Amino acid sequence: MRMVLILIGVVLLALGAAAALGKFEYRQEQEVFKLGDLSAKVQQEKVVPPWIGYLGIGAGVALLGFAALRKN
Repeated sequence: MRMVLILIGVVLLALGAAAALGKFEYRQEQEVFKLGDLSAKVQQEKVVPPWIGYLGIGAGVALLGFAALRKN
């Protein structure tokens, strides 16, 4: 169980650091005009907000600390 917590903690820490540095992007499609069957759509690439990365870093550090305190 301890090794699983350490592994999950390290993965969360790495993903959180990448997200905090702006390495993850996603696309959002938005309809800007519609008239009957005619429609115009805009596709935007956005970066995952850094605070989500900070949450991942915090969760990873918390799991690593918890795993370090476990006896097994």
